[in-house]
Amino acid sequence: RQDMTTRGAAACALCCFGEPAYKYFNDMLRIIVADKPQGPLGKTDEYLCQALKVLAADPYKAGLVTDKELFYKAVMKMLNHKRMSGRGAGLDLIADIPLADFYIVADKLMYIIQDEDRTYDSYHNPGNTVGKALTIFARLNIAEGVDLAFKCLDAETGKYGFKIKMIMAVLPKYGANAKSALARLKTLNGSTKTWDATIKKIESSTDAPKLITFEQAKQFGANKAKP
Repeated sequence: RQDMTTRGAAACALCCFGEPAYKYFNDMLRIIVADKPQGPLGKTDEYLCQALKVLAADPYKAGLVTDKELFYKAVMKMLNHKRMSGRGAGLDLIADIPLADFYIVADKLMYIIQDEDRTYDSYHNPGNTVGKALTIFARLNIAEGVDLAFKCLDAETGKYGFKIKMIMAVLPKYGANAKSALARLKTLNGSTKTWDATIKKIESSTDAPKLITFEQAKQFGANKAKP
């Protein structure tokens, strides 16, 4: 059996070469997708996925998503990772996903945001998973993201401080569309400079792009994908 850990480490090192290593992007994805024993924590997949983000901060803009089937197969494997850091690495890989591709991962992102799966190995910082998924919602102007950000406060898992930090990171990304949430935001326990800056940023925002629903976002790409 090939030593997948060694192959993964070599691939991670290759990512440090930047653009000259772009031609190996799909080969690295194949290592993630490969059904090989990698230990219960899936560290090889996680480290390799993190390295791909180092290789290209935005693989879409870099023109690296040339084999969508392979790319999203690797992404979905990471989004099903049992560790929070592994799922976070997968979310980093699709941080700039275009609306046309959203339908491919939409249900899985909602699953991560709802955070009801108790088979995961870590839960403490929702910013690394729920927050990253909600940031994608915000970038694509998906309306439900604002309410979903507050729902994390009711989750049994995660530290309260991390939840507040996540909300402060996500809501300003909605610009003026987050003003409807200011009343709820002000009822939470926040008294730091960062908290005050978050409130002021939302209050002063004038950018209010048209919001779409989660279902509309899904259908946009699904309809385009139909033959």
